[in-house]
Amino acid sequence: MTTLTLKSPRAMLCTSLTVLLAACGGGSGGDTAQSDAQSLEPSYLASVNANPKSRGYISPTATASPTTSPTTATSPTTTTSPTTTTSPTTTTSPTTTTSPTTTTSPTTTTSPTTTTSPTTTTSPTTTTSPTTTTSTATTATAVGPTNTTFTPSGPITLSAGQTVTGLHITNPNGPCIQGSGVSNVHIYNNKIGPCGPDMEGVGVLIQNNAHDVSIDHNSFDDVASALYAVSSTNNIIFDHNYATRIRGPYPRGQLVQLNNVSGSGNKITCNVSDQTTPGYKGSTEDHVNMYGSSGTAASPILVKYNKIRGGGPSNSGGGLLAGDNGGSYVTIDTNILVNPGQYGIGIPGGNNNKLLNNKVYSASFPWSNIGATVWKWNAAEPASYGHEVSGNRINWTNRDGVSNNFWDGGNSGPITMSNNVFGDSSIGPDIWNETFPQCGS
Repeated sequence: MTTLTLKSPRAMLCTSLTVLLAACGGGSGGDTAQSDAQSLEPSYLASVNANPKSRGYISPTATASPTTSPTTATSPTTTTSPTTTTSPTTTTSPTTTTSPTTTTSPTTTTSPTTTTSPTTTTSPTTTTSPTTTTSTATTATAVGPTNTTFTPSGPITLSAGQTVTGLHITNPNGPCIQGSGVSNVHIYNNKIGPCGPDMEGVGVLIQNNAHDVSIDHNSFDDVASALYAVSSTNNIIFDHNYATRIRGPYPRGQLVQLNNVSGSGNKITCNVSDQTTPGYKGSTEDHVNMYGSSGTAASPILVKYNKIRGGGPSNSGGGLLAGDNGGSYVTIDTNILVNPGQYGIGIPGGNNNKLLNNKVYSASFPWSNIGATVWKWNAAEPASYGHEVSGNRINWTNRDGVSNNFWDGGNSGPITMSNNVFGDSSIGPDIWNETFPQCGS
């Protein structure tokens, strides 16, 4: 069984307007259209202090109309603790609940590090026969599996040089796929999930200097997170995947969570995360979170051409986040986000991170807060600087029905800003129907 080092939960520092002004500093910023007045509501303070793991940014109560100059702004950037998954050792009943459109092959195993399906091996290739389950169609033809039949499989422990394809992989006791220190791995054209039972039930877990791992054209359903990559480096690629019912619980709940990933060639591209299944009780945190993860000046971590929809009821989760815990050289470029949670896109610290050419929309929900932000929320982290916010079009309404599009916390140095449209009324929920020719969709 593989044991991972646990990370301390992230906790937001400012929980009232007084604390925000005294400890964090106020600030505001914007390119065009408008800036927004807002203040913190302290009613969430008691529960936050009682349970540090639940700490998250408190959606603000507006104090002025959206056309009023800002008096105080709140820090919307809330991140999740990338607490590392530990493989469970006990066997549970394989009665995992699945979506009506997802057929599972529930396997019972004593350790998720052991492959139980005879169709899965640790040899350099995993070959399967196209039998049994039928694929659930995806809404984007170029995203998700391209094959239509899958062979049922239990959990898989990766080895170097392995290819995993054509499987429907489930695990009632932990990660569906995991590997430590592996390289030259290709995981494609699979159905992954349910994986469980709780936050350890990620779709794919890689760690301990794993590198050159490509995960593409898979579907993920009923997983704690789709990909959790820990202390890995170089060419971690998550591409053309389709994810539904990412359930958490906190601190999991991501399409992709990178935790101390570094090097070049890392990218998250052309994926669809659609968390709008009616009646499903799961909750995303950040759809994509770059915790302590950095690219290079020549090869930044690239988060591009992704479509993100659905968030809440978490008061801490949201869309796409770069520079968490000092990460650097992350570019979030040309993504579509619709109602993604309490925030849309953000830079909570680090250096040389970019928010470029994204379209972000949210209607008003109880958890809605801010469209985009740059704010180094943790004073103990290294200096934050060198960021750019350009070409974004944002139409965001907070929980009080007030337009709340961008906030600069004023503690990350000068921000390069150009050609943003904050409060763009042409951005609505129908942006979800737009496609990216670069993804073949």
